Amino acid sequence: MADPSWTEAHLRTHIQHAVELELFTIPAYLAAYYSIRPASSPAAQRAADALMGIVNQEMMHLEQACNVSSALGQAPRLTGAAAPSYPRRVPYNSHDGVIALGPATNAQIKAFMAIELPTWHDVYDAPDLPPQDAYETIGELYHALMHGLTAVYGPDGGAAFPDGAGQQVTGTFADDRFAVTDLESAQRALALIVLQGEGASASDPHGDDPRELAHYYQLQAIVDTLAVGDLRPMVSNTAGLTWSTACGALLDFFDACYSHVLRLLEASFQGRGKVGAPVGLMYSVLQVLATHVVEIPYQASDRSAPTGHTLTPRFRCTTTTPQQAYAKLDASAREAPAVQAVAAALQLT
Repeated sequence: MADPSWTEAHLRTHIQHAVELELFTIPAYLAAYYSIRPASSPAAQRAADALMGIVNQEMMHLEQACNVSSALGQAPRLTGAAAPSYPRRVPYNSHDGVIALGPATNAQIKAFMAIELPTWHDVYDAPDLPPQDAYETIGELYHALMHGLTAVYGPDGGAAFPDGAGQQVTGTFADDRFAVTDLESAQRALALIVLQGEGASASDPHGDDPRELAHYYQLQAIVDTLAVGDLRPMVSNTAGLTWSTACGALLDFFDACYSHVLRLLEASFQGRGKVGAPVGLMYSVLQVLATHVVEIPYQASDRSAPTGHTLTPRFRCTTTTPQQAYAKLDASAREAPAVQAVAAALQLT
């Protein structure tokens, strides 16, 4: 018998929640990644590799969630109110954990582990989870979604899966070679997200690849492995800080470039462009600029002395264009090789 608590409207709301949750993790993990000096020690290299591997999978999970959203007839949203902000509680999570952007300290890595709590920590004594505003874990949100999909579109649901796949982005990653066109492929996409992110059981590694650990276990493996010299002294939690004119302008430029990439990603998931362009800019623009930003000494004002800390990218979604933000950089900031490379990639000069 169908579960009447789920409707197509609930499914569309929940898949947008999943999109926002996947997007929320990416800047947080990237900020921690940028804080690591991989060449400083083997442990630092392992931690950097682990975090970047997780980021790449989160990007694929974002893509899969967007594909499911499109298949359900709803264009996924990544900008405006859907864009992440920090510090903030983990979206749609029933716990009070707050994530602020900052370096890969033990506390930060453990906060990430709380986000990626494995599914086996959930009892799941209610396999027919009704729609909720918040869930115990990411895995519980996805299990609820999978139940809801079956309740609405399964044999007893009475509704036909939306006609037409909508905009589908595939082939960007190794595990995304299929489009979401029906109930089976939608369930497959969500199950893959859970398997890679939260794992399958307490005996992880999981079954599809015995060499691959779910995110929780990858993070657990790097706790207590990084020395002080392995990390850049980035400021933690940029909320409420003040900036010198030069620091503020550079951070604004990063935010404008990040927002530009978000807009292009959103457009590609909505069928208004190819995903290859924004994915390429993540490396040729955001990574290049971020590795420059995290080496710049933090100053609270034009008259204050450096504090010994360096800048942390803020990952703020803004309507300012890269061209507008670039115009506000002073001459010395524009002379930095990283800024010149970004300006060339975006054709700002």
